[in-house]
Amino acid sequence: MSLKRLRPFLLPLFLLASNAAFAAPLKVCPPIGKVRQIHICVGDPKDLVYLAPDDDSGNYSLGGYYEQGEFITIRCEYTDGSVRDVELRERVEICRAADNKRHGLQTICQ
Repeated sequence: MSLKRLRPFLLPLFLLASNAAFAAPLKVCPPIGKVRQIHICVGDPKDLVYLAPDDDSGNYSLGGYYEQGEFITIRCEYTDGSVRDVELRERVEICRAADNKRHGLQTICQ
């Protein structure tokens, strides 16, 4: 098959592949130990703007904060007492926190 015949399919295929890459789930907390607790903050955690989940499922809807020019920070607290802050400057729509017996609390954002 010639390239000329494939050309109409190449752009949609490229766009589909690039969208799939952007939509890939992101595990937020660095794997340095078992996560005990997370806090999801608007901006810097020192500003004390902590968010509560949308409901009992552990979902956090975040897209609207990016529209207001904000960014999200996930504060990961580990069982050994260490803390890591992860800034999500690139827009994510939703984060979900779920308990995992082996790794502790896991936070996945998309």
